[in-house]
Amino acid sequence: MRQQLFVFLSACVVACEAVQAQRFTLEGRMPGLRDGVEVVLLAEEAGRETLAEGVAKDGAFRLQGRVAHPQLCTLITNNLKLVEQNGWPADSICWTYNDVFVDNVPMTVEAARYADMRQDFACTPAFRIKGGEVQEDFNEYNLMLYRRSGGDMGKARQMADAVAREFIKTHPRSVVSLYFANQYLERGYGMTAAEVDSLAACITSVPADTARHAEFLRRVDRARKAAAGGRVVDLALTDTLGRDCNLCGVIPEGKFVLVDFWASWCGMCLAAMPDIKALLEQYAPRFAVVGVSCDEKEDAWRGAMARRPMPWPEYRLTPQGYKDFFSKYGVGNGVPYYMMVAPDGRVLKTPRGADEIRKILEVQLERQ
Repeated sequence: MRQQLFVFLSACVVACEAVQAQRFTLEGRMPGLRDGVEVVLLAEEAGRETLAEGVAKDGAFRLQGRVAHPQLCTLITNNLKLVEQNGWPADSICWTYNDVFVDNVPMTVEAARYADMRQDFACTPAFRIKGGEVQEDFNEYNLMLYRRSGGDMGKARQMADAVAREFIKTHPRSVVSLYFANQYLERGYGMTAAEVDSLAACITSVPADTARHAEFLRRVDRARKAAAGGRVVDLALTDTLGRDCNLCGVIPEGKFVLVDFWASWCGMCLAAMPDIKALLEQYAPRFAVVGVSCDEKEDAWRGAMARRPMPWPEYRLTPQGYKDFFSKYGVGNGVPYYMMVAPDGRVLKTPRGADEIRKILEVQLERQ
């Protein structure tokens, strides 16, 4: 009986240890970290929920929680309450934001002082977060970016895409590579069919994050249907008179066309319209613009058009068109979303703004 009890208790201990192993701890201890500084870890997923939070004590903090799969989270610290409680001047307010790929393992912040957390790079010779294979890969990528840019964030932003693509090729089974790959596949027509196929052939299996890999396979499937050089994937629309129509039917033939997906609540969309209008005036009649609103409320759409009238036809996505826009085009982060269509009806590219639209027109029109 005693032997059976011993076996049972041993099994319980093992089970408890297994449960504990499925949690993360994120700890940091460094000079300059005042007691009372708040520490928060925000999740990667939509909604940015709080995964863990705490308060620094004795120059250290410790967060604990669980993730369903590795997530690129944001570690935030701030001293707002301390400033308020002590009546310190406003310029003493301090925020830090650090990216960290959290997995269910022990993780530690390594910095010689708290001030080292106040920097743009996720990993530098003076600062890093350690723990787990995924975070180590993330450190490797960020150190590569830091060194090649010479610690210049402006240069780092310019070369980040090239460095990420290189990282994917050399780390095809890394969760970090999978994260970058899903970003590339997110917005339809952002890649050619050949680029999509190459990415799919490179990343065939990522055992450390099967959930993210399943999403990758779904995005590959969508991207193959909406790749640059292909035909426009149709969407259901209504015009300003309330008549049903579709995107393919309203795109003029025989000229370069910009399809401008926008919304009344999108400040970036509205701010760019005067620049797009200037391009239309410069390059017409070989260039045309079609506006497509993502507004779910008709009144908001009509109000925005009345306040900012533009010289191109306007349409609005139907409820089904709205669903298809986000699913078939893979537009995960919404509008503005621009799509350049060639005179033969094939999609050229999804430019990021008026400057890139101008460059595309200059190159394409010079070829004709």
